[in-house]
Amino acid sequence: MMTTQASAEMLNPGSPAIEAVATVDRGALTIAYTIRNSTSQAIYLFVMPRTRDAFDATIVYVWDVGGGAAVLVQGIVPIPPGLTQYTRPSVPGAIRLGPGDVHKGVVRAELPLQEWHPYAPINPNVASRTVPVQQVRFLVHYILDTEKFYAEPFANFPGVWQANGSPRRLLGITLPLTHPIELRHRHDEFPRFSVEELAP
Repeated sequence: MMTTQASAEMLNPGSPAIEAVATVDRGALTIAYTIRNSTSQAIYLFVMPRTRDAFDATIVYVWDVGGGAAVLVQGIVPIPPGLTQYTRPSVPGAIRLGPGDVHKGVVRAELPLQEWHPYAPINPNVASRTVPVQQVRFLVHYILDTEKFYAEPFANFPGVWQANGSPRRLLGITLPLTHPIELRHRHDEFPRFSVEELAP
C-alpha cells in the first residue's frame, strides 16, 4: 500500500481549507479529503456527481495533463466546444456547508486510471497508450452563498442541493505519489480541460 498527503493550493484567496491523503491499494487510487469552510458565509460544494438516477459522492472525473500528472475533478465539467450529442448540461449535486462546517469525502478510481467525464464516458474500445502518473491534482468546485443564482434541496435526496452561481471557484490540492501509477491516455477526440477552463 502506498500513501501520500500534501497541503492545499490557494487557487482563490480566502478559500475554504482542504486536506487530502492519496492511497494506492487493491488496484485503485483512493483520495480521502477534508474541506473546512473557513469563509464567513455558506458555500455549496459540487461533490455529488450524477449517476443515471441518483448521486454518487465517490465518483471522480480523470484526465491526463502531461508531465507525469493527472487531474481528478469533482465538479462542473464544461460542455466541450462543438459537442451536440448530449441531453442536458451535467451539473453535479451540491452539499451546503455553513461557516466553520466540515465535509469529509472519499473518491476512488480503478487502476490503471481511465480518462473520462460526463461528456466522454469510459470506452475500452478506444485506442490508448499507457503513461506513468507521478502526481495527481484533486480539484473541487464550489460557489459562495452570496454569488449563487439559485440553491434548493433535491426533494428525494436528503442533504443534496441543486445550485448554480458565478464565479465557480476551485479548491485544489496536488498529491505527489511515491511510486508512479498508470493512466490510459486516449487517442480519440477526448476533450481535456485546463484549470483556467474549469474556473473561468
